[in-house]
Amino acid sequence: MSEREKKLQQKVNMLNMAVMNWCRWPSLVLRYTIDTYGEEALEGLKKKFKESGVKVGPLTQRALRIEEQDATAMAKVVDVSDEAVDIEGEWTELSAGRAVKIEKVCPIARGLREGPEFCSELIPAFMEGELEGMGIPFRAVIAKNLAKGDSVCEVIIEPKE
Repeated sequence: MSEREKKLQQKVNMLNMAVMNWCRWPSLVLRYTIDTYGEEALEGLKKKFKESGVKVGPLTQRALRIEEQDATAMAKVVDVSDEAVDIEGEWTELSAGRAVKIEKVCPIARGLREGPEFCSELIPAFMEGELEGMGIPFRAVIAKNLAKGDSVCEVIIEPKE
């Protein structure tokens, strides 16, 4: 490995560490909030995240040129988001009716260990809001969660029941 490649790898490693540490703060706040104010606080946060997703949905749809009205639409959003924070995974199922992605590497998972609900509850609420904002009647579930200690994250996009 050349000196330049070593320096670049060092910067990437430092950036990943910074992202993980940055995620630790909201994780601690989330843990305190849930422990102090209970499930009602978590439900209130989920509502706010969903509302935010609804507002962002049309912007996301335009920015990513999403025309699909099915699971593949959110799959595009997940891929862009994952790439932005260097999450590694693959779609094990990808169709108009359902999409499942298994994510094996997530640089922010360690930082979210104090508040894994950020991934299991708040991110799906945001995603569902985003889908609603795009007029797509689907929901998002994070069935397995690295931040909780699972071996992978399992992201499921499926029709609302």
